[in-house]
Amino acid sequence: MFLHREKLLQQGLGRAREAQDAPVSQVPAVAADVMKLPWQDLQRFAATYLLDDLVALQRRGADALLRDRVAAMSDGQRSVLRTSLDSVPS
Repeated sequence: MFLHREKLLQQGLGRAREAQDAPVSQVPAVAADVMKLPWQDLQRFAATYLLDDLVALQRRGADALLRDRVAAMSDGQRSVLRTSLDSVPS
């Protein structure tokens, strides 16, 4: 009788379930494969990739984030940005 109870417990009655590995997402290796992703997957990818920026935008606002990014640029990078902005018609 004891063996019967133990066998029932082993089959899941009262025994904690074993955790299964979570599915692993595969990031496409080429741009053509990225373009084939469903919209929902593209949104998740973008949100994950840009998470730090999204959090910073929410906490500090777009102006503060932009100022921080420009301040972190080298003089050469700021010069390229300035030239690019000057060439855009207003």
